[in-house]
Amino acid sequence: MRRLATTKRFERDLKRLGRRGKNLDKLFLVVEKRQLGEGLEPRHRPHALTGNWQPFWELHIVISVRQSISPFKLTA
Repeated sequence: MRRLATTKRFERDLKRLGRRGKNLDKLFLVVEKRQLGEGLEPRHRPHALTGNWQPFWELHIVISVRQSISPFKLTA
């Protein structure tokens, strides 16, 4: 199982979304899948970022709504 390394900004954003009453179940489900090394469904549209964000990936959790949380990295 991979270890999830988060940034302080990610943790703050996650806490803020929770306080706003957002349902984070879908986010946790996708993160758990990635930690277990499972692939993502095409509907999540995972793609590599470019420029200064090149080492990071982005995916879409809710259709047509882009999550506005800062990136996180999965480490082996």
